[in-house]
Amino acid sequence: MEHDEYVFPDEPEAILRMLPTMSLRIVRLKICKALKCDARRIDLTLWLRMGQGTLTRLDREDDARDIDWLGIERGSQIVYQVQEHQ
Repeated sequence: MEHDEYVFPDEPEAILRMLPTMSLRIVRLKICKALKCDARRIDLTLWLRMGQGTLTRLDREDDARDIDWLGIERGSQIVYQVQEHQ
């Protein structure tokens, strides 16, 4: 997925502190908490913003993986989409 420079702001909406050993599942829960959303009532889709403006989807199959293994490091940007369950 590619994006236009104007679609995403340069400044992050929130900055979260995480340990490299945290699982992607815990990151999802931290994002829900920061957004004040009930994780049981929404679908949260995540993408890792890569160099040159491309986005790589972080699938639920990777939820057990450490964020270090996924390549998420200091300064990484995660783009999210929230949808309510229907």
